[in-house]
Amino acid sequence: MTLEAVYDDANIAVLHVDRGNTGPLFVTFSDLAFHPVPGRFSADTVAEALGYSVIGIVAKSPAWYPAASLRAAAGSLGGLLQRDGARVLYGGSMGGYAALKFSRLFHATHVLAMCPQVTIDPATCPAFDRRFSRYWNEESGGELVTADDLSGRAYVFYDPFHPIDSWHATQIFALDPDAAEVRMPFTGHHTTSVLAGTGRVKRLLDCALSGRDAALRAEVAEMRRGHDLRARVLLEAALARHPHLCHRVLKGLKAKGGTLPFNERFWTWADPLLEAASS
Repeated sequence: MTLEAVYDDANIAVLHVDRGNTGPLFVTFSDLAFHPVPGRFSADTVAEALGYSVIGIVAKSPAWYPAASLRAAAGSLGGLLQRDGARVLYGGSMGGYAALKFSRLFHATHVLAMCPQVTIDPATCPAFDRRFSRYWNEESGGELVTADDLSGRAYVFYDPFHPIDSWHATQIFALDPDAAEVRMPFTGHHTTSVLAGTGRVKRLLDCALSGRDAALRAEVAEMRRGHDLRARVLLEAALARHPHLCHRVLKGLKAKGGTLPFNERFWTWADPLLEAASS
C-alpha cells in the first residue's frame, strides 16, 4: 500500500492510496466538520478496512469545493479516473454536494450523497436556509449543481421531515429523475453519522454496486431504526410539540432505569433538553 499526495492548493488536498487491485475506486470528500490532518482523509479507515484503492479529497477550509481547484485536481489524477471498474464518489453534507457536483468530472459510476446541498448560494437557496450563507462568495464554491455536472447512479440519503434537507433533495431529483431516493425519517442532518462505520458502508456499497436498490433501502431502514441519533431527533420533535407530556413520560422511564434505545449515551444529551423543557 502506498499513500501519495497527488494535488495540493490553498483550498484542497488530494491523497491517493493505491492498493493494487481492480476493485472499486473509492473517492471521498470531507465535510464541514472534518479537521484536516496530514495523511488523513474522510472515511480513510473504512477504505483501508475494505481494501479499496481510494482518492481522498480534503477541504482545507469551509469552502464548498471551488470548481477551479477540483478541475486542477482531476487533471493531476491522469489515468486513475480512466481505470476499469466502478468509481464510487462518497460524501456527506458539504462532501455530498461535492460528490454530486463533480461526479462527471471524476467519471463517477456511482454516487453516495448523504444530506447534500444543491447549492449554498443565498440567491438560490430558500430564505429558510441560511445555514452556510456565511461561507458563500463567488470564489468559495457551492454554486448550483446542474444536470451537466452529474454522472453515474446517484443515491441521495436524506430525512424527508427535515424541511431544509428535503428542499435540497427535491432540487436534486428534479435534475436527475433517475437518482435513487433513500429516505431516512427522523435522522435530521445526521444521515452520515447514522450510516457511518465500516460494516455499514460496506453493506451500502455492496447493494449499490450490484444495483439492489430495494435491499439498500432495507439495510438503511434497519440501521436507522437501531441508531440512538434517531431517538434524539424524535425526542427533539416531541419536545417541540408536547414538552410537558414528553418530560413526564421520559422522567418516568428514567426512574425505571430506561429501556433501549434510551441508553446512557441517550441520557447524556436528553437530560439537558428535558431540563430546558421543564424550566
